[in-house]
Amino acid sequence: MSDDAKAFGALVRQRRTALKLTQENLADAALGNLDRKGMISQIENGKIPNITSATVKKVAEALSIDVEEIPTSLRWSEAIEVATDTNTVVHKLQAASERSQAIDDKVLANTDKLVELLSEQAQDFKIKEGMLIALARRYAEGSPHDFDAAFAGLEQALEVAVQDRERGKLPSNTDDAVNVVIARVDALNETGDIDQAAALLAEEEARAQAGLLRLYEKAISQAILTRDVDAAVSYELKKLPLEAQSPSPKDSYAYLRSVFVEWYNRGDQRGLNFDGAVAVELIREMVRRYQNDEERIGSCLSNLGLALHRLGSREADSHKVSEAITVFRAALEKTDVDHNPLDWATTQMNLGSALRTLGTRNNCPRTLNEAVEAYRAALTKRTRDRVPMDWAITKTNLGNALSVLGERESGTETLEEALSAYRDALKEFTRDRAPSKWAMVQMNLSTTLQVIGERENGTEKHKDAVAGYRAVLQELSRSDLPLEWARTQMNLGNALQAIGEREVCANSLEEAATAYRLALEEYTRDRVPLDWARAQMNLGVTLRSLGQFETGTLRLEESLIAYRSALEELTRERDLTSWAFTNGNEAVAMMYLADRTDNAALAARALGQLVETESALQKNGHEAGTEVFAKSRIEAEALVAKLTNAD
Repeated sequence: MSDDAKAFGALVRQRRTALKLTQENLADAALGNLDRKGMISQIENGKIPNITSATVKKVAEALSIDVEEIPTSLRWSEAIEVATDTNTVVHKLQAASERSQAIDDKVLANTDKLVELLSEQAQDFKIKEGMLIALARRYAEGSPHDFDAAFAGLEQALEVAVQDRERGKLPSNTDDAVNVVIARVDALNETGDIDQAAALLAEEEARAQAGLLRLYEKAISQAILTRDVDAAVSYELKKLPLEAQSPSPKDSYAYLRSVFVEWYNRGDQRGLNFDGAVAVELIREMVRRYQNDEERIGSCLSNLGLALHRLGSREADSHKVSEAITVFRAALEKTDVDHNPLDWATTQMNLGSALRTLGTRNNCPRTLNEAVEAYRAALTKRTRDRVPMDWAITKTNLGNALSVLGERESGTETLEEALSAYRDALKEFTRDRAPSKWAMVQMNLSTTLQVIGERENGTEKHKDAVAGYRAVLQELSRSDLPLEWARTQMNLGNALQAIGEREVCANSLEEAATAYRLALEEYTRDRVPLDWARAQMNLGVTLRSLGQFETGTLRLEESLIAYRSALEELTRERDLTSWAFTNGNEAVAMMYLADRTDNAALAARALGQLVETESALQKNGHEAGTEVFAKSRIEAEALVAKLTNAD
């Protein structure tokens, strides 16, 4: 069985590669879920020795693999052929041949009789003899044992031919090419070449459909230019009857899902919000179409939640993320955990990710704890033995949620739990085996080490983080994963900034500013407004620190520009915590500038902002932030007193 599983896995990889499909594409087509690619990887590597015949059937059908190519032990019951006695087959063929000859004789006789009976009517209708004979033959063949039915059918056909001919004489608003085709079909029918006429119509229909497809593709391109999501979706749906292999629900579902995956992947991988919005509306349409299909609705809802979360995570407003949470919970209700444990676990993991995003934005420990619970629920089914790569993904996401929670605490216990989760994930995500995933986990591990380092003396952990980020950048492709590349540059800047401030090192601060500016080349305001704003805030902090090394005011003034840019997106209503830190850091820069320029009014303004910041963080339960800005407030009070007394 193990050898058969390996042989089948090699066959799957060969066929998938030949069809230019990714493991994610195949997981979606065969298993109905984008995130089941880990299972496809296991199948291809022969790591599921007890693979079920039901799973083999799904994968084989998705790749159009012939049953004969599949090892016998893995074939499903319907695919096992039952041998048939050769002599029986021969006898049946002989009998069928004799019956066929008798039918042919009957058809010829009925054809002659039909022509004789309806020749006068055909003449009245001005239908030529060739056409009458061809039609008579066709209806005789259609009802060889029922002459009355053949006669009635031929009579109707003659009437239709006349009506069609008269209709062709009327003025038409169809284009000239269509009129030419109709005229050619009429001419062929008149001479009795009705099969050739039918073939001509089929040929012209195929040409017309190809033209329509080109027209729809052009309309989709135009929709992208005009950023018209509804138009793009409308034309994709118009392509459905032309592109699907058949009008059956199965083929329609497969086609729509493949279109959704294409838009979703492009939007996700390249950070294109328009493509993400189109993906959302396409999968909404699938939810509407398959809402009563128990087999498919769970997958549709899960994919809708995924698309909403990915798009919402790049927008300042949290509406789509909140909707994604609602949709994921609906998907869980439609997914039977006993029959589909891995699908259920995948949806739990995606629910956890959406909760983590919302909890981070709202600084809500309750929501973040719900995220942790969702990830841990997923791990009850996504075990390392069953699906090692999916287990590692879930461990990574658990670490992410714990890290966010830990950042909001004064101790390091939760952060240590996050490190443990990341280190578990790296047991499967090795740099040699899975370099891109290794890079992702390594980056998060470095970030968590950096946070712990902020709560310790020295710069050892920060320097380890810098080394980790630079190693990650060696693996990440900026062109393929621009947003991940930018996020790593931002984290690198954070670590360098911490080193520069603790060691009072201008070189490290200059390197940090360079990293932030590189991040901002991909973190544009249009693409990811919140990330753009946070990069601006961090750049402001670095420029403020660099300002302390100069006697002038240029860097301090540049830092104020960066902070004010950040506050255009980081409003109090959208993200209270980020607003407070940006507002407070701007106030600190103002305080330094006021001290350097002896500006009492600017110092007073800085003090007011620091009081406002301290109060907001205290009410929001952010102990560490409150403590930091309380110290800055005391400094500002002293500066205001000094400058006021000087006046």
